[in-house]
Amino acid sequence: MRIAVLGTGSVGRAIAARTAELGHQVTIGTRDVAAIRAGDHAHWAAQHPEVGLATLAEAASGAELMVRPHQLAEGAHSVFVSGDDAEAKRIVSGLLVSFGHTDVIDLGDLSTARGTEMLLPLWLRLYGRLDTANFNIKVVR
Repeated sequence: MRIAVLGTGSVGRAIAARTAELGHQVTIGTRDVAAIRAGDHAHWAAQHPEVGLATLAEAASGAELMVRPHQLAEGAHSVFVSGDDAEAKRIVSGLLVSFGHTDVIDLGDLSTARGTEMLLPLWLRLYGRLDTANFNIKVVR
């Protein structure tokens, strides 16, 4: 399957690596290829001294939980999909299952994606409190 991953951050890189490992043809997309290649990290880092810099492998290790959910944190995890294209959601859901997720919850149309984005502030607080990114969220029914 041909897969495009939009985003060059740690999450995008982790997803791209795992999908390629599963035998898919993967392309990472970014808004400005030249800017990513040239980089302007020094300026950004000076403005954000509290943020560390590490190798890609070290930095992408919290995103690994997404693509290897049961190798880094025990127990069941819930993952969410949203979108207007039922076939695309079916394909993405299948990909998530191939990653090892067993509880893929379809929230509905694309407008529901905003709700999953709101999990980020909670995730960041938990990361800071637990001092690890090796945790996930489970919806108990």
